[in-house]
Amino acid sequence: MQKTKIEWCSHTWNPVVGCKRGCQYCYARRIHNRFNKTPFSHIKFNPSRLFDKMPKEPARIFVGSMSDFEYWKPEYVQQIFDVCRNNPEHTFMFLTKESRGYCGYPIPDNVKLGLTLTKCDSKPEFDNLDFHTRNGMKNLFLSIEPLQGMFLGKIRNNVETVIVGAMTGPGAIEPKPEWIQSIKDHVPEEKIFWKSNIKNMVGA
Repeated sequence: MQKTKIEWCSHTWNPVVGCKRGCQYCYARRIHNRFNKTPFSHIKFNPSRLFDKMPKEPARIFVGSMSDFEYWKPEYVQQIFDVCRNNPEHTFMFLTKESRGYCGYPIPDNVKLGLTLTKCDSKPEFDNLDFHTRNGMKNLFLSIEPLQGMFLGKIRNNVETVIVGAMTGPGAIEPKPEWIQSIKDHVPEEKIFWKSNIKNMVGA
């Protein structure tokens, strides 16, 4: 459990590390490769981290900042969710690029389920967003980071927050004005959380 500078949470917690997607812009892979010799594509569960000391005050905890929920085995998820249930004063936030991975689990009340998109202007992306928001789940959010194209998706009422950020790191691509405008056009203003790395482009 670590305090973090990520703007939409207060802590990160990584009982699972590793991802098989291979996204070119992945900050987690860069961090992993700096300190580890094992491939980032190797999904590693660290049971000892289930016993990490929780914050004293109510916190928003990003679970899996170094992974993607899609690649977690059911036995990992069940143990992690048990910890969440046993700490109801905290809010635990999960992210994936494939929300079908959330299906089949009883979701604790203090868990928020996030879907990551970098854009939404094609059928696969529309389908992914639609599935995430129409299957009856609650406590949903979106992370559009890094913003890499037009966002033309429909935001349903059960989406609480839409986090929007720009690419960072080597070779970062600055969002185009029309990409930013598409967010404004398709996401209710009260739901948007502009990260600081894009605020100056937005005028927020």
